[in-house]
Amino acid sequence: MFKVFLSVLALSVSASAVAEGIEPDAVIKKTISLLVAKKTNEAFDYAISSNKFFADKRADVDRTKLQFASFIQQVGSPTNCEKLASKTLIQRIRKDVYICLSEMQPFEIHFRFYKQERFWVVQSFSYSSDTEELLDSSIETQISNSK
Repeated sequence: MFKVFLSVLALSVSASAVAEGIEPDAVIKKTISLLVAKKTNEAFDYAISSNKFFADKRADVDRTKLQFASFIQQVGSPTNCEKLASKTLIQRIRKDVYICLSEMQPFEIHFRFYKQERFWVVQSFSYSSDTEELLDSSIETQISNSK
């Protein structure tokens, strides 16, 4: 089975990065809909568009975007994505993890949001084909919660 692990764009948000706010659920929904519609580049651009800090790192962002597009091309576009986990800490940091099913293998996409003062921005967007650990822990959590 094809196995790749890449964590991308784990860039911190600077104080000046917050210009306009976004709604995290809307960003996730739109990004996933673009991925399922086989619009990988548009999905990537949309996922990180709320954070102006990424514009300062254009070369890194472009390289990462190419890696993401190559990964999707190799495993196939996802047919659907389902939420595995979502957690908000201190009303300012939020992480959402989704599992996406593609032709060749499942993979994860991760969204991390940051709310410095009034507005949410995407702090990072990443993906991984190493889904085993997250799936196992999610299943154990569901079993524990059903008892």
